[in-house]
Amino acid sequence: MANSNSLRSFFAWVISLCTVISSTSVADGDGEVAIAKAQLNQQIILMTEIEIHVEEPNLPRFRVLKMAAERVLNSVNQDGLGNDDTLGEYRRLVQMFNYSADWFSKISTQMTFEKINQIIKLNEEIAKARKIKGLPTTKNTATIYSDIKTLLDQLRANPQISDKLKKKIDDLNTPIGMVISRALAMGDRPLTFEAAIPLYRSITSLYEDMNEMKSGSSESLFPTLFEIMVLNESFGSFAQVERSSIEQSSVEQSKVQK
Repeated sequence: MANSNSLRSFFAWVISLCTVISSTSVADGDGEVAIAKAQLNQQIILMTEIEIHVEEPNLPRFRVLKMAAERVLNSVNQDGLGNDDTLGEYRRLVQMFNYSADWFSKISTQMTFEKINQIIKLNEEIAKARKIKGLPTTKNTATIYSDIKTLLDQLRANPQISDKLKKKIDDLNTPIGMVISRALAMGDRPLTFEAAIPLYRSITSLYEDMNEMKSGSSESLFPTLFEIMVLNESFGSFAQVERSSIEQSSVEQSKVQK
């Protein structure tokens, strides 16, 4: 009888211990998610505070970096921290910030110096927490033009756009597909840029049509039009594309009408 009581006591102790361990693991997991969200929120808040001090030519790239942090946070909220898609968004975020380290130093001012340093430090902490090491080949070009393809398809389906702009968007289907395919296979390499730079210029040539829509009766399309421009200009900055005087004029006009 004594042995039976001892055995029951032992099993009760084991069950209690397992419950404590399980509860601790859940709490640790919740804590990790909370820390991850706090890091991303802090990064977004800092970038929002810095944005008002960023000069116009640097705004497109800056906003794409901010959007990358927002995408990661949305993925954590919707799919969880351990999801493969979330990890992919984390990798893109870390890589984009790593490639922008020198650029951040160039746009830094007395007003933004400390906050930019905080952003860079947060990126390092995020990379360490998610165990993301420096990868030799990134796929930012594929990400940018995949996003642009989605936005162009949405724009093409809108009844407000002109037949002329629809035709121009249709003409981009083949080159944008080729660029995405090459960028996915090769990453951000010279041969990828060789294919993507003509596409960048073709999309830049649409800015005049887009500006007419923004200033006309299609103001509801502004977010889509603006995001296409921002993403395309982010590639231009990333690949260090030199603009022609005509392209520069189109970009400046889009800023004035914004």
